[in-house]
Amino acid sequence: MSQNPPLEPPDNLPLEDTSLDEHLAELGKGSFRAAIVSLLGFLLILAAMGYSAWQLHKNETQNADLVELNKKLAAQNKLENAQLQTTRVLLDQARKQVADSAQKVTDARDEKVAIEAFHAMHWKEAVKLFDKILADDPGNVYVRDMRAYMLFKLNRITEAIDDEHLALAADPSYATSYLNLARFECAATPPQIDEARKNIEKFKSLSPEESAFPKKDGELQRVCKGQIQ
Repeated sequence: MSQNPPLEPPDNLPLEDTSLDEHLAELGKGSFRAAIVSLLGFLLILAAMGYSAWQLHKNETQNADLVELNKKLAAQNKLENAQLQTTRVLLDQARKQVADSAQKVTDARDEKVAIEAFHAMHWKEAVKLFDKILADDPGNVYVRDMRAYMLFKLNRITEAIDDEHLALAADPSYATSYLNLARFECAATPPQIDEARKNIEKFKSLSPEESAFPKKDGELQRVCKGQIQ
């Protein structure tokens, strides 16, 4: 039996095309590279966003610290200002106390000199000295009463009565002022005997241990012509 010869491929069959595979491979490599580039870009964006977020947080933290520092500085300044104000007040009070003490020394010296002038019957000089004291201490009842009595001795009766009323306005419990006011009222023109009697009774009620004194006061009895008991 005879064998058939092997089949030969036809001459007109196309050869296997390898360029498509190569093209697809190149496309695959390009897509991979693009993906890598995209990934790197995304990572860079994430890194930039992270850095921005970190920087923002850092700035916010620094701002918060600055705000807190400003608050502390403001509180410290307020405290220091309050302390400074307190110190100024204390210094002013100290200066005033020193000035008041010096004035009291001056007033005491003037009062002593005025009383000496009174006992020496230098009435006008004594009134001037008491005027000086009252200019600094108008509420000094003792000095006001003494000045009123000196005005009485100068026969300035109306002024003496007015001064005694000022003394009693400052201290209604000062008994001697009622006694002297009665004296001045008896010396007034016309004499104010009824008012003088009322003031003598007031003197006795405030100073009961001296209730017999008006009868023994020769000047009072003389001025009031014996109408005061």
